[in-house]
Formats: sequence, C-alpha cells, structure tokens
Amino acid sequence: MYGVMYPNVQCGEVHEAKNDGRFFHIIETFFSFSSLYTCGTNQVCKNSAGSYTCICDVGWQGVSCLDDEDECVTSSPCQHGGICLNSIGSYMCNCQNEWTGQDCQDDVNECLNTPCDHAGSCTNTNGSYMCACVQEWSGTNCQMDVDECKLTNPCLNGGQCNNKVGSYDCDCTVGWRGSNCSLIDYCIPTPCNNSGTCQHVNKTYMCTCATGWSGTNCNQDVDECVSGPCLNNGNCTNLAGSFLCQCGSNWTGQVCDSQVSAYSSGNPGKTIASNT
Repeated sequence: MYGVMYPNVQCGEVHEAKNDGRFFHIIETFFSFSSLYTCGTNQVCKNSAGSYTCICDVGWQGVSCLDDEDECVTSSPCQHGGICLNSIGSYMCNCQNEWTGQDCQDDVNECLNTPCDHAGSCTNTNGSYMCACVQEWSGTNCQMDVDECKLTNPCLNGGQCNNKVGSYDCDCTVGWRGSNCSLIDYCIPTPCNNSGTCQHVNKTYMCTCATGWSGTNCNQDVDECVSGPCLNNGNCTNLAGSFLCQCGSNWTGQVCDSQVSAYSSGNPGKTIASNT
C-alpha cells in the first residue's frame, strides 16, 4: 500500500500543472503537465485530507499501483521444485509431474493411472508412488522379469531350470516330477503290468488296468468265466488276460451268439471263440 500527499488534491481530480513556484517541482516529478491523480485500473483509491492512498491488488505495486510485482522474486510461490514464470499482475507455476495446483502444493495420485505392470499393487506417496510387485517381476513399475533360475535355483534333485517371461520351468531328472522336481515319479519306470496305465495320486500312484487284468499293479488275471460269458451252452476256458468259448452244435462267434446256417460247411460243434 502506497500513498502520496498533494495539497488540495482528491482521488480522481484533474489538475493542470502550474509553474507558480509551489507545486511545479512535485507535479513534474510524478506526472506530466496534464495528469489524473488516481490509482491504476481496478485498484482502490482511499481519499484523505489533502492527499490520497492507493491500495494495490495482489501482483501490483508502486505509488499508483501501476508497477507489476514479480512474485517469482518477492515470494517464490512455486513449491516442490516448480518453475515460476512472472506475468503482468500475476505469475504461473510449471509443476513437476508429481505435483499440481496453483503453487504446486497438491500431490498427484499417480496410482489413478495404474503405473504398476503385471498385477503389481500401487501405493500413492507424497510426491511419488510405490509398486509392490509379485515375485516374478521387479523394477519401479514391475516391468522387469525376475530370472528365478539365477536368483534361487528352484529346481531340486538335479533338475534343469529354464527361465521364462514372468515364470520358469524345470526339466526333472528321471525319478522326479513336479514344478520344482520335489516329488518322486512313481510311474518311471511304470509299475503297472500288462499294458496298465500309471498315474500319480497324491504321494503315490494308481494303475488303470487293461481288460482282463486287476490288482494294484495289474498282475492279477481276471477269470472271465466266472461271469459266464459263453452263450448257448458254450464251454468257457479262462486264459491269462482273456478267455475262450467252445461253442455247441449250430453256434459260433466270440461268445457263441451266432447261429450256424444249415448250409454251412464244416463242423460247427468244433467252433472255438476267443476274447483277445
């Protein structure tokens, strides 16, 4: 706030400068020969006895509030590394990426832009952010693949580790299985006999036996004759993993289910069927 006293001068009055030896030197200092004794545009002029005072708005200074105030010098308003640019009657802050607001005073929530890749979890911090990465990824934004083979050598029992993008796999040695070669491979060599199929169940194995065989390792023959598979009075003979039917007169087929035509040659009573 600035003020200057002129005898008999009021806010907004126009006076011509007179070289009468009393005011000329004062008027010549501040104004031209014909001047308006008032404050700058939109400034507040406060009248007083024999003088007036200009109350300057923010960004202006001087006796008549006509001089621009360089806020960048007088108050350094830009926070957190913001760059101040002075303008006529005001200023502007160019903020760092992590801050916003007129004076760069407000934190930017970077997590709204989901900067964390590969399922990383973002936490906003004052002027920054932090990514909590899943174990297969690292880096500021979880953008870097972790080479698990070099970091921890996860393959056990002599298994060979192969790094992949965001993961790894193990080539297990004979006798071992699982993602880290930590489980015994009960199916190599296969314990299932007679063409049985081996599969792992929990920490052991199970054999799915071929037709005609049973038992834990498919080494027990199934006696198919118990169920009477031979029809029409055919005689059943059990075999290892199978059976034979000796059909009666006028019948043939694997289980003696096909009648022999009266015109057929040969002796139908000697027909033998087998299940192989």
